[in-house]
Amino acid sequence: MASAWMCTQGQVHLYPADGNPSSDLACTGCDSTEASFLPDPVAEGSSYDALLESSRFWIQRVLVPIVTFIGVIGNAVTIVIMTRMRMRSSTNNYLAALAIVDMLYLLGGFALSLKHYEFIIEKGLSVYLRCFPVLVLLADTCSNSSVWLTATFTVERYIAVCHPIRSKVLCTESRARKAVVGVVIFCFALALPTPFEYALFTEHDPVTNTTIVSLSYSELGRNEVYKKTYYWLTVVVFTLVPFCLLAVFNAFLVRSVHISRKQRSRMILGTDSSRDSPETKITVMLIAVVILFFVCQLPTAITLLYSSIANPEEGSQQEKLIFILGNVFNFLMSLNAAGNFVLYCLLSQKYRRTFLQIFCPFGPLVRLHSVRSVLSDSLGPIDTPIVKTRLLACLLNVPEEPTGGHRDSDSSNYPG
Repeated sequence: MASAWMCTQGQVHLYPADGNPSSDLACTGCDSTEASFLPDPVAEGSSYDALLESSRFWIQRVLVPIVTFIGVIGNAVTIVIMTRMRMRSSTNNYLAALAIVDMLYLLGGFALSLKHYEFIIEKGLSVYLRCFPVLVLLADTCSNSSVWLTATFTVERYIAVCHPIRSKVLCTESRARKAVVGVVIFCFALALPTPFEYALFTEHDPVTNTTIVSLSYSELGRNEVYKKTYYWLTVVVFTLVPFCLLAVFNAFLVRSVHISRKQRSRMILGTDSSRDSPETKITVMLIAVVILFFVCQLPTAITLLYSSIANPEEGSQQEKLIFILGNVFNFLMSLNAAGNFVLYCLLSQKYRRTFLQIFCPFGPLVRLHSVRSVLSDSLGPIDTPIVKTRLLACLLNVPEEPTGGHRDSDSSNYPG
């Protein structure tokens, strides 16, 4: 496309056929040779295309596989740890379910990024394009489930800390499992229309005797009423509502724990501050999870909200810019899916201890040291008969019997 220039009266003219901007340029309408040159739209478009391809290469082909590999291993480890008998609780049921959907989201996101690899285009493009809508459904379901599981887990912790009597009834393992199943079914149902937004087209080339397969938006995907309705529904249900719940209940939770610690320190003077460490670690864990969640999820939510309002034209520079930002923000969501494992390792001593017991060759020694320290704190000197009996049971790998309390809602089972 030829470049253009603008005369003093605002009329736009193309360059001469030779494309030389130094040629005599004169407007017959205003007899003026003064001009302000207009940028070449092709050059601007090519810069966006180059930036889009660069973001796809570095994010989809370099960073996403690394994060997926680490995240799948980390979430698998979390599932193993959170489902151990000694770790089972209503809270850990949510964390195990969160690890499952995060792992599936990482796998689904990696599968969606395969379209940027040459061997997929050359070898299995037809099969991949047929599976693409299903992969989108999997990724959307897991991503939305992760959002609502985080919000549900926050409400559960608020009830357990701020309403401990009610938590004996509400915060049980059976209710947690039912809530997890309900969240997943709800998110799957709302994401179910997404595969129908795409349509597969086939065209036979008689010259090469090959079938060309392409994937594009279907009539449903191009329907403006559907797009606006569904996008706004997604924004409200999976962005505004859970984000508000998460912010409000975490604020209440942090405030409640802070007040309880101040009251305890006033009522019992001179006590060891380490007795407050489980509640402190819970607070720190929640703050860290919320910060990671907001940092990684909020940009995608803002982009979705902007797309619902602006509705950029297909193939425009605005749409390309959204695609570029989408690559970056989707990578942040992958970091969020893989990052909870890191938070558990950094902030949860019980999680680290259980990890060493399961995966470390010296796991029995770690378990012995753990039980010995706990028993010495709760039962006194370790040379008493009861302590020796418990230590012997530990060495023989006999399951520990519960010492009391309601396991379904006991906050000590939180991986803090």
